[in-house]
Amino acid sequence: MTTEKRYWTITQFCAYYAWPTLAGMRGRFYKRKDNGYAQAFLRDGRSIIIDVDRFWEILREKQNKKEE
Repeated sequence: MTTEKRYWTITQFCAYYAWPTLAGMRGRFYKRKDNGYAQAFLRDGRSIIIDVDRFWEILREKQNKKEE
């Protein structure tokens, strides 16, 4: 079994997942250094690439910190 990383553009991500919205993802990207999502986003020229699995990991980590 291979655990291949998934890298998608914001548009691909939002077409697949109902949440967050396109505007919500762009907001997370632009404030990524402040909101903890910096490790989930990559730049390739003008393209914004998301490490899909890392995005969800960060969200779970943030949720666990809130519950503590």
